[in-house]
Amino acid sequence: MKRGLVAILAAWMLAAGCAGALAEAEKATKETVTETQQSASEQKTEEASSAAEETKTEEKKTDDKKDGASAETSGKKTGATESTSAAIAYGSRTMKKDSKGEDVKLLQRYLTELNLYSGSVTGNYGSRTEDAVKAFQRKNGLSVDGKAGAKTAALLLKRIEEKRGTKVSTGTAATEQKADDKVTYGSRAIKHGMKGTDVTQLQKDLTALGLYSGSITGSCGSLTAAAVRKFQRENNLPADGIAGAKTIALLTEKVKAKNAGGKTAETTPAKDETKQETAKTEDQPDTKVTYGSRAIKHGMKGTDVTQLQKDLAALGLYKGSITGSCGSLTAAAIRTFQRENGLAADGVAGTRTIALLKDKVKAKTSGKQETAATQKESEKTVSADGTLKTGVTLRRYQRSDDVKALQNALKKLGYFKGTATGYYGEQTEASVIAFQAKKKLRQDGVAGASTLKAINAELKK
Repeated sequence: MKRGLVAILAAWMLAAGCAGALAEAEKATKETVTETQQSASEQKTEEASSAAEETKTEEKKTDDKKDGASAETSGKKTGATESTSAAIAYGSRTMKKDSKGEDVKLLQRYLTELNLYSGSVTGNYGSRTEDAVKAFQRKNGLSVDGKAGAKTAALLLKRIEEKRGTKVSTGTAATEQKADDKVTYGSRAIKHGMKGTDVTQLQKDLTALGLYSGSITGSCGSLTAAAVRKFQRENNLPADGIAGAKTIALLTEKVKAKNAGGKTAETTPAKDETKQETAKTEDQPDTKVTYGSRAIKHGMKGTDVTQLQKDLAALGLYKGSITGSCGSLTAAAIRTFQRENGLAADGVAGTRTIALLKDKVKAKTSGKQETAATQKESEKTVSADGTLKTGVTLRRYQRSDDVKALQNALKKLGYFKGTATGYYGEQTEASVIAFQAKKKLRQDGVAGASTLKAINAELKK
């Protein structure tokens, strides 16, 4: 009986245990299903989120492409506009800051020729161009706004024509560009990137002195600039590779001296003047012209030119033949006279130049000069102790025994390499500047009291 109860009890316990296990299994199964569903749900959410992000990324890429295409289209349109602007004729619009084109290039070249602009000729109207325009406007009594309008452009062109002594073409920018290539040698500073007939002559001169071995192209490139620097170094000039007025003047003198076989270039008449000496009278319809009734410039002929040459010769400025034809030698003598007398050195004998020239010649020939004794006394250029006089001021273009004494002194000190001629030229000025730089004096190339005293101090050492 007891065994039967025990068996029943064991069976009941077994059944209860199975039911609990089953319940636990069902619970576990439900939890697993729930977790699986949650996981699936989370996965779907993540996938949806990822897809949304990818969609946004793709949309952004598409937008970027659109923006790029838009920018590219805009760039093409801008380029087309600039291209159109580049073809605008000089003076046909108001050029101002940020303007671009061939007309701006011409503006920059004209301002360079008048020594108002020293930047690169780029065709872009920047701050330096604006400043140069303002300087031109101030100098010519115009409203100073830095904009090159019709009035400013026209007056600038007029000043260029006056400087060159010839009419400048006023057609399209392209036509004017070709005309602008014909630039008088020495009328502007030549630097890297410039083109023109003056560059052609510069290359020929450098070739003549054995400094340039490239082709004669009329374009100033690195070879030309290097040759200019070499010439400047050899002649005690600042070696910046830019052929300015001083560099070109000395270069011209060197070439003329070489061509003349070592003689001073001033003693050799220019070829065109020598040819004109034998020209027939019937080829000179303007031969009889009253002296002073017109401005005499290069290429002119007449009796007034004859008198001009005589007057220049009387003052020792002209060494050529009296031909009645104004050639390069005559124009050079005019410029020398103008510099020595504080006039604009343009080589054109206008009313003021001729009037002053007449006065100088009249004063010399009428006896209004120092007596021989006084002049002899004034020509004593050194003191008793062998030093220079310090009561004089010597500067470029002067001719005197004082200058000769200065040259000898600088030569003795190793600053002057040329011949003491008594003429204060490019080489003398460069030597004075070199001495002033060494002694930390004002480097202006003028031998004033302080410079002369410093030279004397060196001579006494």
